[in-house]
Amino acid sequence: MTEVAVSVSSFTMEADHPRNCDLLIQNIPGLKLRSAIEGTRPIIDQQTGDAVVPADQSKGLASLPRIPGMLIRVLPEEGIVIVTDQIDDDEKLKSRLVSFLKNNTAYRSDSIKGVDKQTHKIGESEMKTLCRELFNIMEAGEGTLAKGPMPKMSEIDEMPGRYLLNPGSTLQNSQPRYEDEYEEWKSNLSRLGG
Repeated sequence: MTEVAVSVSSFTMEADHPRNCDLLIQNIPGLKLRSAIEGTRPIIDQQTGDAVVPADQSKGLASLPRIPGMLIRVLPEEGIVIVTDQIDDDEKLKSRLVSFLKNNTAYRSDSIKGVDKQTHKIGESEMKTLCRELFNIMEAGEGTLAKGPMPKMSEIDEMPGRYLLNPGSTLQNSQPRYEDEYEEWKSNLSRLGG
């Protein structure tokens, strides 16, 4: 029986958190994606559990259109990740944002610029782990598929490489690099009294 190669096609996700929050991408240290911003997005009232739109948010952002979130494009076969900011593609929106900021804040510039384009080259284990991370973000409703086919978890599992235990960690520690080594490492720790 011949093995069928399973591959995840390239896809693009827009950061689109239901509370207008930024997304921190664990697998690429320091990568923060600005979410799409909408003035009518609710928060959860801690006392009642109800979804409500804060009055100051509604009032402050009501005059603005939806501000698109940053995009992360994943090219698994090339091991490349490209991050772009959609604000730079819309001069009319940038002009409205400058006017809004001048009228409502201490902002005094005549222009606004999105985050510079970033390109990251990553290894196969990093790519596999990143694809799972983005899949989970989209499944949680914190990002939306902007382009390409939605990857299936079974396809991501079949990608080359191994899942990283602490993706993006920049600290030296004694933990194993890969998730599949964790149980053995934990057992050894218990045996040694750690």
